[in-house]
Amino acid sequence: MTQEANINTQQRDWWTQGSTPVRANDSHVTYLVDGWQAMWTICRHCIKAQKYIYLANWGMTAKMELVRGDDYLGGPDGSPQRTALIEGLRVEGFSEAYIQFWLTHNLSVQAVLGYARSKGVEIKVLLWHSQKAFSHYQPLETKQELEAVGVHCILDDSARPGSPSRRVAASEDGGHRWYTCLCGWRGSSD
Repeated sequence: MTQEANINTQQRDWWTQGSTPVRANDSHVTYLVDGWQAMWTICRHCIKAQKYIYLANWGMTAKMELVRGDDYLGGPDGSPQRTALIEGLRVEGFSEAYIQFWLTHNLSVQAVLGYARSKGVEIKVLLWHSQKAFSHYQPLETKQELEAVGVHCILDDSARPGSPSRRVAASEDGGHRWYTCLCGWRGSSD
């Protein structure tokens, strides 16, 4: 294999370097069907991540809010809803710094991944480099916006319209691996 071919293979396969398959004895698998629950869960795990976050996504935009509306702040400052939200985050293991981030920033993909990156978390994002006719987002723009906060991104143009799409997130938090996979078909309302 030529050096150039080897580099191309490494760039294409960086996602899997040194990774291990999901195993029952050291991984927790969560099936997330509901979009609200998926985004809520992904946001919380990304904020708490300590080692890495790997995302493969077919239509993620950097400005997409993972948590919004009443779920974001729970209610006005000092309200019982806000107090309940903060207590729930503490019970879940959020530090005061994590809570402060939650309360003072929008929880967009870019903001949350940028925060994790600022803590030294390794972040790799695989984005579908779609053709305009098959997508609602601008992959190059998303790549640039995520790279602006230190996220390593590559564009994947290997998928074809009509093939299964998979959104996979993985992070490691305190020695526990966490994975989620949302599956569907491009062209549907997944």
